Parts: sequence; structure tokens; C-alpha cells
Amino acid sequence: MSGAPSPRPTSRPESELTTTGASPPEPQQVDATTLEDINRGNRPIRASLISAFVVPVLVIGQAAWATYVVCYKLAHQRLIMRDHQKGAGCAVIVLHALLMFAAGVAYMRLIQVIYTDPGLLPLGITRAKRGEGGNDDMKTVMKRWSEKRSVIHTTRPEDPHSREELFKELAAHNQHQADLRMEALKTFRPKEMFIVAPDCLPRWCKTCETFKPDRTHHCSDLGRCVRRMDHFCPWVGGIVSETTTKFFVQFLFYAMLFCVFMLATTIALFKRDNDRYGERNPWLIAMLVLSGVYTLFTVGMFQNSMWMLAKNFTTVEQRQFGMPLHLAVRISDWYTGDIDHLPCYAVVGFPSAPGEKWAVFETEPRARLWDLGSAYANICEVMGNSVWDWLLPFKYSPCVTHDDDISEYQFGPAALAVKNRVQA
Repeated sequence: MSGAPSPRPTSRPESELTTTGASPPEPQQVDATTLEDINRGNRPIRASLISAFVVPVLVIGQAAWATYVVCYKLAHQRLIMRDHQKGAGCAVIVLHALLMFAAGVAYMRLIQVIYTDPGLLPLGITRAKRGEGGNDDMKTVMKRWSEKRSVIHTTRPEDPHSREELFKELAAHNQHQADLRMEALKTFRPKEMFIVAPDCLPRWCKTCETFKPDRTHHCSDLGRCVRRMDHFCPWVGGIVSETTTKFFVQFLFYAMLFCVFMLATTIALFKRDNDRYGERNPWLIAMLVLSGVYTLFTVGMFQNSMWMLAKNFTTVEQRQFGMPLHLAVRISDWYTGDIDHLPCYAVVGFPSAPGEKWAVFETEPRARLWDLGSAYANICEVMGNSVWDWLLPFKYSPCVTHDDDISEYQFGPAALAVKNRVQA
């Protein structure tokens, strides 16, 4: 244990709160950062929500136009009717239909899950009781949050009296959040290993007023916490999360094949017409530009998505990569040494688990805790364990089940090494 971090000082008020039942901490000091956060959080976001509905309609419209050009203008009029190559023309139409069908099914499945089961975390009890959103339907959430944030504009008041009143209001808000957090600890069910905040308590969302499980992040576009949040994608009209990542990748795969086929067909016909007839049809030129742009986009998106699946990363985690995390590991059932000399960040307990202790360790800045050690294992956690699971957009990802008592998501060697380091 020569490389283990130094023990945290014996004064650990945050951890004592969970075992001694002491009163909640003093209200946090309100500073300019808090004001800026609130100002930024209340800015209208109607543009991103509008794009989530407009962009998919435009994409579907362009796909319909491309179908018209390829199947009618190129395959029917040019190959079948003009050049009398029925075999080639029919082959183009059939392949186009098959790829269009595969991409369409994946897209419809993705949209269906986005709007019915987007992976939202339930609201805290007090937040839900206030009637500010207990429905997990994403369309309802988006509409409510858009209306709420489009009319709220919090500005920094210049009048000193107004600023003092605002500071008091923020201090009361922070105290209220601290009280809610302490109350929620009474029913918090800790896993054997999980990520905690720097204060050694479970990560807390002030907006949803609930604890955030591992890999859960708050989506400002929806105003809700999302499990295994990746990003909010206007191209598909919603959130990419633990329930939708698999279908998102499948859609990218079939869309990429569709675009590559369209580009290859257009290039072949363009070269053929230019060599035989010396003409450059405007339909072919427009199709060449459109298919080329979408091929580059879908290939890049699919490649990036597969790379992150292979590393067991999300877009949010990739942006935060390099920041150390705080990993809580239950030690009461296997550690027999002196807790006061345990080389860890802190030792905590929770009212809902009397007699149990968790040691909190600060991870290495670039540790990949959920990397299972191989690209195949990482991909299988999202895509499934069989070829049919990878290709067919029907089953959910294996990672959506959270019935494991060890962790919310399966930890990799980097996280297990923390526990092994103490055992050694």
C-alpha cells in the first residue's frame, strides 16, 4: 500500500452526519458562481427543443426525396426505360428498399423508446408532490420544461437591497436542499460500490431533488436526470441514454449503409453517363452532393459511437475524463484492520444500513472505472450478447437492469483494483 493516498484528517463532519444523526450542515455560502449557475440554468432553451422536432422531419423529407431520385429518376427512367437494363434497375430498387426498411425500422424503434422510455430518473418525493413533473413521458417533460424556462429570466440586480434579498433567498434555498438531502439519506439504499460526491455523500441533484446513481447526469434540455446519459441529439429528436443508446447505434449503422449505397450508386451512374453520353444530369449532381455529405456524417458518427462503446464511455464522461472520482467501497464485511488507519479519503455510514461502513477512495484522474477490460465486453454491455441482439432493434440493452447489489453498472478492473489495494 505504498502508493495509497494519505488518510483524510480525523475530522469528517459529512460522514458523521450519516451515522450520528447530527443536524444538517450550515447553509452553504452564496457566491457569484451560484448566481451565475442559476442565471445560466434559467435561460430559454426553446431553440434546442424546436430543433428536436424540426430536424427529424427534415431528415425524413430528404430521405423521401432521395428515394424518389434513386428509384424513379435513376433506376426506372434511366436504367430500365432508357438503357433497357432491367436487372440493374431492379437490383438498385430492391437494395434501396431493403436498406431503407432496415434504417426505418431502427429509427422508428429509437423514436418509440425516446418518447415512451427515455431512461429518466424518477423525481424526488418532495419535487413530485409539488406537481412539477411526475410523468416520465418525454414529450410532456419537454413541453413543460420549455414553457417554464422560456418565461423565467433571472438577472443580477444592481440595487444592493435587492441583491441582499436575493442572497437570503439563495441561502434559504441551499438550506432547504441540505435538509432534503439529509432526509433522503434515511431511505437511501447504497450499493456495495458506488460513486459519491466530494463531500462523501451520494451525488445529489438540486433540480430533481433526488440522489443520482452512477453514470446519471442532469439533462438541461429536459430538466430531468437521465441514467447513463450520453447526449441530447436533435437528429433523432431526443435523449441518448441507457435505454436508447443501442437503438441509436443500430440506426447509425443502417443509415451509414444506406448512405454508402446511395453514394456508390450515384457515382457509378454519374461516371457511366459522363463516359457514354457526355452529360452531367442535375439530379445526379444533387444526389451526389447530398449522399456524400450524409455518408461523411454517418460514417463519422458511427465510428465515434463504436469507439465510445468499446471504451465504455459516454459523451458526458468523455468531457469529464481526467477528473478524479470518489469511489465508495463497502468494507464492513471483509476489512478487519483499524479503520482509523485505513488509507482512504474518508469512512462513511448510512442510516439505512446500520453497522455497515464504506471507505471512500479518490481514483486516479484518468481512471476508466467502467471499462470491463476488453472492447468486446464493453460493447456487449450495451448491444447484447448475440449477433441478433446487435443487428435487430428489439431488445433493450443488458445494462438497463439494476438488480445487482454490487453496483449500478458493472465496474471494470480499474475500480476493482481499489478494493484489491486495500485487501493487499
